[in-house]
Amino acid sequence: MEGHTTITSLYPDGEPKSPKGAKTTVVNQCGYYVRENIPISFKLWKKSKATDTDDDIVPDTEKEMLWADVKRHFSVPEEHEQLFKDWVMKMAIAFQTFKKNLNKDYVKKGLTPDFEKDFKNQRLYWDAFVQYKSSEDSEQHKPKRMRARKNTSIILAREVTRRLLRSGRKWKRTSLQEESYRQPSTGRCEQSITFMLTEAH
Repeated sequence: MEGHTTITSLYPDGEPKSPKGAKTTVVNQCGYYVRENIPISFKLWKKSKATDTDDDIVPDTEKEMLWADVKRHFSVPEEHEQLFKDWVMKMAIAFQTFKKNLNKDYVKKGLTPDFEKDFKNQRLYWDAFVQYKSSEDSEQHKPKRMRARKNTSIILAREVTRRLLRSGRKWKRTSLQEESYRQPSTGRCEQSITFMLTEAH
């Protein structure tokens, strides 16, 4: 992607405010850089409770190269450069979305990208990516909120099953737990609900 854009103002979190469309341009540029240059063999953008293994995390050197690429295409007032950089460094969504699409479009279908046409720089990391996505380890590295939703579903299923099996008896809900979370792909807030059933006397 070519061209240079001067960003004239930012929101308090560092997101480009003006000129119009600057945010989209920055996100697209970062997405392009991530697809072309960040090895897909890395499992996470930054350390989390899921893993503290350095080999699984995109290193700071890769992120600094991303930042250097952004600076070649965008400029901001000098006094706001660090704020803008902090916002750019949150490109975890672009990285995870790219890998999610690769998994959906290729790995799960037993296909391999045509590296002569697309993602040429990812060829060296493809086998490691496939092995990771095909292993149980992939489940472990899902965000905690996704695992929590799965556990909630299991709890609900067990309780409903017990209720159905013990026909003829009345049940009542004794506890209710609600959890709010934000979907990383859509930005929407959603809720999960866990409830417990006990026999009514």
